[in-house]
Amino acid sequence: MFDKKLGKVQLIACLLFIIFLVPGCLSEIGLATEPDSEDRVKSGEDIDSMINYLKNSEDYFTPTLCPNEDFIVYGLKTSDGFHSGDIYIWSVGGEPLRIGRNYENVGDFIWAPNSEFVIVDFGTHINRAGSLYNRSTQEKVLELGYAFEPIWSQDSCRLAYAKPNDIPSEPPTDINSTDLVFLDLDTEEENTLASGEKEFYYMPHKWKDGDVLIYKKIDFATGEKEILSLKL
Repeated sequence: MFDKKLGKVQLIACLLFIIFLVPGCLSEIGLATEPDSEDRVKSGEDIDSMINYLKNSEDYFTPTLCPNEDFIVYGLKTSDGFHSGDIYIWSVGGEPLRIGRNYENVGDFIWAPNSEFVIVDFGTHINRAGSLYNRSTQEKVLELGYAFEPIWSQDSCRLAYAKPNDIPSEPPTDINSTDLVFLDLDTEEENTLASGEKEFYYMPHKWKDGDVLIYKKIDFATGEKEILSLKL
């Protein structure tokens, strides 16, 4: 009788061991059959979880969702510099794809409205640089130099931005004057729409009705802004 009771106790102990201890051991050695929450996030099953995972980790910086909410661009830290590292695009249900290496001082990721292009903005000054990437091919299309931030047209075929010229400002400031520049992505040609002078500079403001560019003419001395428009 005693042996039977002892046998039951041993059986219950074995079952409890299997229920409570074995799953944890398997998880630690990577043999668990069910993926944990981090694995599910890394698999790209849910866009909100993906963004939260990237934001809450010190290994990544500036996760930015594209307009159609199917892709995230972000940086993976590979050095001690501020927002410095490799750049990845991650799609829902897919694996992260590296598009650029060894960027330093990344500021923003600027998506085109159609989510087909993204600019990697970097630099430590008002005068910036940007790498324009094709999201579908992961290839770099071109490099840009500009001040402030470029503005996409609604059809994602054009960019407007302020481009520093060689004219010092009066009164002296930490930047030169800037021209208003228009870039056609189909031809990759850059056209100057308005030239800045020592007394004033230009910068784009927004696109309106598809082909109307609203821009600013700003006085260096007073800071006064004049709002202008140009149909392209």
